[in-house]
Parts: sequence; C-alpha cells; structure tokens
Amino acid sequence: MKPSKFKAFWDFLSLSGGETIGKIAGFVAFAYLARVLEPSAYGSVEFAVSLLVFFSLIVDFGYGPIGARDISQHPERTQNYAAVIPTARIILALFSLLMMCSLVLFINQEKQTQQLVWIFSLALLAAPFNQRWLLQGMDKMQLVSLGQVIRMSVFAVGVMVLIHSTDDLLKIGFIEIGASILMAVYFLTVQHKLGVKIHLSKDFQSIFTLSKQALSIGLSQIVWAFNQYLPTILVASMAGTVQVAWFGAAHRIVMSAVSFSLIYHFNLFPMLAKRLKTSHQDYLALVKPSFTITSWAGIGAALAVTLFAEPISTFIYGDKFTATALPVSILIWVLPVTLLSGHARWTLIASHHQRYALYAQLAGTITILTVSMLLINDYGATGASIAMLACAVTVWVVQYYFVTKLIGSMPFIGSILKPSLMALSCI
Repeated sequence: MKPSKFKAFWDFLSLSGGETIGKIAGFVAFAYLARVLEPSAYGSVEFAVSLLVFFSLIVDFGYGPIGARDISQHPERTQNYAAVIPTARIILALFSLLMMCSLVLFINQEKQTQQLVWIFSLALLAAPFNQRWLLQGMDKMQLVSLGQVIRMSVFAVGVMVLIHSTDDLLKIGFIEIGASILMAVYFLTVQHKLGVKIHLSKDFQSIFTLSKQALSIGLSQIVWAFNQYLPTILVASMAGTVQVAWFGAAHRIVMSAVSFSLIYHFNLFPMLAKRLKTSHQDYLALVKPSFTITSWAGIGAALAVTLFAEPISTFIYGDKFTATALPVSILIWVLPVTLLSGHARWTLIASHHQRYALYAQLAGTITILTVSMLLINDYGATGASIAMLACAVTVWVVQYYFVTKLIGSMPFIGSILKPSLMALSCI
C-alpha cells in the first residue's frame, strides 16, 4: 500500500488518467461527427447534449457531496445512503425527463432537433445510478473514472460504426442511451463487489431530510449548470444552429479542460474538510500551495490554447470549424478561473456554508444573462463566450468574499500576479 501522504497524488493520477481516456474518446466521437454531419446537424447534437448535461445535474441535485462527506465521516451510514440517494434521484430523473422534453417545444427548433432531444432525454433514467459519490466517500477513487471511460468509449465506437451522414442523426441519441446504461451497470456492479447492497428506499422521511441538507448544494449545482449551458440555448434561439455548432465545439474543448478542475477539487475535498475541522492554519497549509500550482497550470494551459486556437479547432473538428477559434481563445480562460475559484466553492461546502456558494452562482446568472442579451444577438458564439467568462469571474469574486467573511483568509489576486504577467507578455 502506498504511503498515505502520497495517496491523494495517486488518486488524482487515477482520476485524471481515466478522465483523459474518456475525454479522448469523446473528442474522437465529436470530431468524427463534425466531419460527417452538416454544421447545422452538429449544432443540433451539441444542443441536445447540453440539455442532457444540464438536466443530469438536476438529477444529481447535490446529493453526491453530502453523501460522500457523511459516509467518509460516518461509514455506518453507507448502506442507508446507497438506497436513499438513488431513490431520490429517480424521482428527480422522471421530473427532469418531462421538463427536458417540454422545454424543447418552447424553443424554435426544427422537428428533427426536437426528436433528437426527446431521445437523449431517456438517458436521464440511467443517471440515478451514477455512484461516483459512493466510491468517493468510501475512498475508492481509483474506481471512479472507469465509469466515464466506459460511457465515452462505447459512445465513440457506436458513433463511428453507426453514423455516416446527417441522415443518421437520430441514431446518436440511442447510442447515448446505451452508453449511459452501461456506465450505470458498471457502478452498480462495483457497488455490489464492495459489499454495499443494491436497493431502493421506502423511507421518505430520510429522503426528505437528506434533500433538505442537499438543497443549497443542489440549487447551486443547478444554477451552475444553468450558467454553463444557458448560452447554448440562447445561441440556438437567437442565432441559429450553425452558431451553436461554433459555440458548442468551443464549449466542448473548454469544458473538457474544466472537467479536470472538477476532478482536482473532487479529490481535494475530503482533505479540505478534514483540515477545516482542525485549524485554519492547517487549511492554509493545504490551500496555498494548491492555489499556486493551479494558477500556473491553469493560466499556462489557457495561454497555450489562446495562442494556437485556430490549429487546435481545425485539427479536432476539421476545416469547416475555423470559426470556432475565436470563441475557444476567449472561453478557455474559464479554465484558470474555475480552477482557482474551486478552492473557495469547496471551502464553503466543507464548512457547511453551501448556501453562499449558491448566492455566488446566482450572481453569475445575473451576469451571464445581462452580457448574453447584450452580445449574442450581434456576435453569436463570440458573445456567448464573453458572457461565460464574465460569469466565471463574478462567481469567483463573490465566493472569495464569502470565504473571507465567514471562514478566514485565503489566496486571491496576489497569488496569480506572476503567471498573469507572464501570460500578458506572451499574447
């Protein structure tokens, strides 16, 4: 067994390695789709995927962080939570499926796009059995990422075998359903192997109690998802599916990079919670070096993508997608902002101040709505990219304010001056 002080590092390598494989499979799938579909049809796929991701986060509803936190501190609750959380999520999945199918009727889209969204919505029924949180709480990080690898690999293979032209558009939805089911089967199999019973709960009082605890995180997560995917919906309704193709392609590149921020903080969260229970100095001893590492890594990565945005876009999606370069070069700066602001977000959650993370997301919603309405009509995908970056900065500033007010000091602007100046000198 590896020494405990290195465990977090090895867990992160395991998570990021699995995520990298999954992202490569996803890029292969969507790069292939960009080449065989017309831009408007590719925009329809990005639109459907965005809605699916948004409503999947509603199904999650913040139960994951609460469940992982509680069973890591109280292992005796594992069996109960393993039944209560999927049950609660099934209820939300049925509600989300209905909402996703209804929403597309109110957005001016072609019939085939509506049908694609309806097929994609059925994948929500597999979402309640994504047991990442259970493995996180049981400190089985090395098993988490394989679920995403399975899902994206199956999706990529299915797309390349079955999709050959725009005429095959609706088949993509069925491939997504199959991939989501196989991922759910993986998590349930691992759960069984770990000795955690697979069952649902009839204890609606426990479901209600847990939902109350998860409410602030759940709403924060929903608002976060709203902030991430609202621009896609607005571009679809205000600028058309071709602009959705440019923005969706850029958004896919950036969100793939941002997912590593989520993995990083997903892995850091248990240590963060423990340090906060001991002393603020122990907390700072963890956060300060983490902030330094993520600032250099995030800003360096964003700079590289900005400088090579056009060749990156055309390499991934083909020559038809040169218009994606400008949105990519703007949107990529969401990566370092998210990496850095994640310290504040997870600090609020770990210290049971999760409602303030929600307030920060709501401030971001106001920002993204305002900027989107001002820019998307005239600037399409570029305007949406600016709106998302403005939202990310707003959320970071507000979260930082609440952490310093409620908990204590933490790194901020001073810690990013050197990498920021380096980036400015290169642009």
